[in-house]
Amino acid sequence: MSEDWKKDCFGAIERGENPMVIAKMKSGYAVIGDTQFLPGYCVLLAYPKVNTLNDLTIEQRSDYLVDMSLIGDAIQSVCKPRGLNYSM
Repeated sequence: MSEDWKKDCFGAIERGENPMVIAKMKSGYAVIGDTQFLPGYCVLLAYPKVNTLNDLTIEQRSDYLVDMSLIGDAIQSVCKPRGLNYSM
């Protein structure tokens, strides 16, 4: 599989060419981390793209953090991990 999508992951998402996308969320895209330093590592990419949480409005932050917790709920339900870490 070509990895050209990594050069523009958001463009690849919009074109349906990013193979790491799990789901479209209200605040962005849940994706499998393309660098797996921990098995199952997932990332919530805010869309539109921002550099930090503080670049989002209060409403956007709320949506983002709720989406993150929903992804955590899904991982807990399916994978039954001993723990779950969130990172920003």
